[in-house]
Amino acid sequence: MGKITITGWIKDEELLLYIEDNGIGMTEERLNKVCDGIYNKTPNENDIYGLYNVNERIRLNFGDKYGIYIDSTFMEGTVVTVKLPLTW
Repeated sequence: MGKITITGWIKDEELLLYIEDNGIGMTEERLNKVCDGIYNKTPNENDIYGLYNVNERIRLNFGDKYGIYIDSTFMEGTVVTVKLPLTW
């Protein structure tokens, strides 16, 4: 059965949110494509526009050190970290 866990905490004046699932995850190749589209501002696929837009809005409002970070292991799951300033 699929499970999504959301946790968060404050560290060094930053708010870190972790969204983790136990789904199928992504292959290394797919993860690289997704990250490339998000971080290099080249979202060539419709299925990553949401992640791209959220990351861009965070970066535009708070700076380049904030945003979305993705880690995934095929057949194990995915973790998305959202990094925000604690105060703005």
